[in-house]
Amino acid sequence: MGKFVFWIISPDAALRKTWRKALKAEGWAVKVCASPREFNSRYNGGNGVLLAEIPDNAGSTPETFSASLAHKKNLPVIAFAAAGKINPRQITRFLDSAADDFIIKDIDARILKSKLNTYLARFSLSPGKCEDAVLRSKDGRVHINNPNRTVKICLPANRPREIDGLTPKEFKILTLLIMSDGKTVSRELLLEQVWGEKADTVNPETVDRHIGSLRKKLGPTGKQILTIYGSGYLFEQNLVRSK
Repeated sequence: MGKFVFWIISPDAALRKTWRKALKAEGWAVKVCASPREFNSRYNGGNGVLLAEIPDNAGSTPETFSASLAHKKNLPVIAFAAAGKINPRQITRFLDSAADDFIIKDIDARILKSKLNTYLARFSLSPGKCEDAVLRSKDGRVHINNPNRTVKICLPANRPREIDGLTPKEFKILTLLIMSDGKTVSRELLLEQVWGEKADTVNPETVDRHIGSLRKKLGPTGKQILTIYGSGYLFEQNLVRSK
C-alpha cells in the first residue's frame, strides 16, 4: 500500500507553498500540482485526499471539474475557491456531484489543519499506516477495503470484479449500509455521516440520487440495497469482518 498523500492542485504558487508548509508541519506527506493535467500525469494510485481549486472561469461546472481529475479514482475531493468567486447555489451543485467538501481559498492554515483532521476521522482515513481491514457482506459478494477505498464483487464461479467509478460519497454510503448489520439506515443519518457539517444545506433527495447511482454501478448486486419507504435504506446482508 502506498503512502497516504495530500494532493494540492492550484495555479496559485503562493497558496501551494503555504498549504504545503502547513500540512508538512503536521508530519503529513504532501504533493503539489499547478493544474489537474499535472496531477493526472503524476498520480499513480495510493491513498490520500485531494484538495483542488475550482477554476475561476464561466465554463467551470461540477461535470468539467470532475472530468478534469480523470485519474483521481476514489480519492476524496475537497474543492476550494476564492471568496466571492462562487455562490452558495454553485457550492451545493459541486457538493452534490463533484466534491466531498468545500472550503474558502483564504482559510487560515490552522483552521485548515483542524478541518482536515476532522475530515479524516469522518471518512475513516489515516495518514499513518493503515491496517488491511476488509468488510464483506454475509453472502461474501461485496468486499470493501476501506484503507484502499476499493470495492469488489465476488460471485461464485466468477473472478472478483472491482467496481470502478464509485464517488467517495457512494463508497461511504455503501460502507455504512453494510455496517448497519441488516438494520435500516435513515436518510438523515446518511446525510449526517456522509455530508457532515453540510448536511443541513443538502436536499434529502440528493441521497436518493446517490443510492440510484450506487445501485447501477454495483450491477445485479445493487438490488440488495432495499428502499424502506418512510424510513431509509438497508443492505439485505449482515456484516462479516474478514479475519
